Amino acid sequence: MIVITSTYTAPLEEVANHRDAHIAFLAGLSDAGHIIAFGRANPPTGGVVLATGWTADEARAAFAEDPYVVAGISEYAYVEFSPAFVEPGLERLKD
Repeated sequence: MIVITSTYTAPLEEVANHRDAHIAFLAGLSDAGHIIAFGRANPPTGGVVLATGWTADEARAAFAEDPYVVAGISEYAYVEFSPAFVEPGLERLKD
């Protein structure tokens, strides 16, 4: 599993101009089975994505196409980890 965090590098007004395309990008990755959760940080300084089925390098390659990255308004950090415990029903997250 990978925890991906973003930090906005532009004002929220500029981020808002690309938000719909960014959400569509993430939804596509979710439909492909890679994203299990995503959302904006509170306060809105960036966001958090939980991903599975990738290495950190594969996630970096995929996120290079994120509209936020293409527009130069967000930077990402990637933390790959192996869950030692998950709640019953979430066993696929241990892959």
